[in-house]
Amino acid sequence: MGKPDYLVEEADGMIVPVELKSGRAPEVPWDSHVLQLAAYCFLVEANYGVRPVYGILQYRDKAFAIDYTDELEDDLLDLLAEMRQNMSANDVVRSHNDWAKCSKCSVNRQCYERLA
Repeated sequence: MGKPDYLVEEADGMIVPVELKSGRAPEVPWDSHVLQLAAYCFLVEANYGVRPVYGILQYRDKAFAIDYTDELEDDLLDLLAEMRQNMSANDVVRSHNDWAKCSKCSVNRQCYERLA
């Protein structure tokens, strides 16, 4: 897990994580970006004892305020549990059929299931 690009402390003491993205904004934020921001909200709560109500995804041309809901936290925790399970598995299978995603993956050259 990384860290947010920066934190904003609002007048009421709430801490808001902000994640900067260099590209143009999609119509709606990518799920992976939302989950990354959720991880930062989770870390803010763990480190500061204050649960963020939302976080901000700032693209080059547009910003999205993403509510940090119980449902989003549950999605994050489910993903983390799946990742932990995969780390201890002997065989991990590709989780998508997206050529573009596969071609940009950092382990593409070592992957036996690569699409690109």
